[in-house]
Amino acid sequence: MAVKKASDVRVYFGTYDLSTASVSVSVNLESEVLDPTVFTDAAERATAGIRRDTIEWAGLFNDGTSADAAGSAMIGSASNNVISVFLGTATGDRAYVGTGYLLSAKAIARIGELVRQGVTIRPDQAWGMGVGYGATGSKAGTAIFDTGSVDNGTLTTAGGTFFIHILTASGIVGTLYADVWDSADGVATWSNIGAATLVGITTATSDKVAFTGPIRRYTRPRLVGTGTATLAYVLVRS
Repeated sequence: MAVKKASDVRVYFGTYDLSTASVSVSVNLESEVLDPTVFTDAAERATAGIRRDTIEWAGLFNDGTSADAAGSAMIGSASNNVISVFLGTATGDRAYVGTGYLLSAKAIARIGELVRQGVTIRPDQAWGMGVGYGATGSKAGTAIFDTGSVDNGTLTTAGGTFFIHILTASGIVGTLYADVWDSADGVATWSNIGAATLVGITTATSDKVAFTGPIRRYTRPRLVGTGTATLAYVLVRS
C-alpha cells in the first residue's frame, strides 16, 4: 500500500480531478491467485488472478450535502473509465493507472463545519505502472501542447498503453487529437507512434489506446488541434 499527501499526488477519474479537494490518497494493489485446475465436473474451475485493487480518496467539503453530491455525481457516470494516480507532480514521475468505476462515496468524518469525504474506486483490471506527463497541463488556441520528454532508460519492443484525461475542453474547432512521439536520443528524429493516436476529441473525455511495436528510449505525448483544454497523460510501456 502507498499513502501520499495531496501536496505530491494527483488523482484523476475520467474527466474529474479528485485531488482538487483531497487530503489523503491510499492505493491498494492486491491479487489472489487460485489454482485453475479442472475438477471432476468440467464446468467447475477455479479462476486464477482475481484482482482486488482499490483506491481510497478523502477530501474536505463544507457540509454533508456537498460531500454526498460530489461522490454521487461520479458513481455510475462511466462503467469503464480511466483512473490515474500521479505519485508526484512533475513530468516523468511515477503513476499508476487502470480502468474501473466508483464503488462508494460517503461522508466519513466531520471536523467542525467541514466534512471529510471518502471515495472507494474499484478497478476492473490490474493496475499498470508508468510515467505521468503534463498533469493538469493546458493547451490554448492552435498551439501544440507538448508535455516534455521522458527518458525511459532503454528501448522496448513490446509496445504499451497510452492513457489520457481531457479534464476540460472548450472552443474546439473540428476535433483535437492526442498522439505519442518517440526518439532514440531525445533531441532529434522524433517520430509519431501512429498506432497510439487518439482522435476525435470534441469534449472532456478519457480513453486509453494500446499499441504494439518498438518504443524508443525517449517519449513525449502531444495534443494537437484548435481549442482550449486541460489534460493529464500516463504512458505505460510494456
